[in-house]
Amino acid sequence: MKKVTFALALALIFAPQSRAQEKVPLRLLQTISVPGVTRKWDHFGVDLKGQRLFVTSEEDPSVEVFDLKTNKHIRALTDFKEPHNVLVFPDMNELFVVDGEASEIKILKYDSYELTGRVALTIDADPVAYDPATKYLYVVNGGREAHTPYCLISIVDTKSGKKLADMKLDTNRLESMAIETSGSRLFVNMTGANEIGVVDRNKRAVVATWPITAGEQNVPMQYDEARHRLFVVTRKPSKLVVVNTDTGKESLVFPWPSMPTIWPTMPPIIASMWLAEAYRARRAQSAW
Repeated sequence: MKKVTFALALALIFAPQSRAQEKVPLRLLQTISVPGVTRKWDHFGVDLKGQRLFVTSEEDPSVEVFDLKTNKHIRALTDFKEPHNVLVFPDMNELFVVDGEASEIKILKYDSYELTGRVALTIDADPVAYDPATKYLYVVNGGREAHTPYCLISIVDTKSGKKLADMKLDTNRLESMAIETSGSRLFVNMTGANEIGVVDRNKRAVVATWPITAGEQNVPMQYDEARHRLFVVTRKPSKLVVVNTDTGKESLVFPWPSMPTIWPTMPPIIASMWLAEAYRARRAQSAW
């Protein structure tokens, strides 16, 4: 029987990040087998309160649910066309699932997974960024699959379950986004233009674009807000690009493994620690 496995580093998800712990590399704690499942997985969503992990698959549409206390597979949710991101809102008793091929967000009950609402988008809805201060969800949709020369970033009020507005960006491909919590900026990988777009969330408009010159197809992104750095990975060739968010300039470029799509599927704490380990391994090669 075929099966799919994945590895967990759960100690790093839940443990406090002391200075000593930040120096500890990621360690494999357990591999979980899912017999009979052969699909390719896309994104993770973590429910800390309910101790659940949600894993999406777009090729064989489903959302797999795992119990983080026992590390066991609980069930598969299959009423989707192409699920990407799962966002968990225990305080509202809801789950938001971005269903790209269905051109919508499906809203499910937190405990029973019953479908309770929908938010209409355009086709190929996928990357998201969440602002905990306003409780607004920013969702990329449209572009290549919609056969338009632009993409939309839809603003969804998660409290009401309603779409508030669409922002149009002049490229047919957008990928990862990052929220600035200390200000009003939203950073967007404008992959079709090989740029980073800087969106003012108050003005709901692009206020600057920063070119990525070290490579093409900038897809994954993580933001180190304390140090004013964006980490972007390109696919052609595979490079880790460090961008100064004060100047918009590339400050450092490193070679990177040729599978950069794994980064945005990780919970942010794991991605950050993985990046920290990669940085420490390369630190001797270049001044920071």
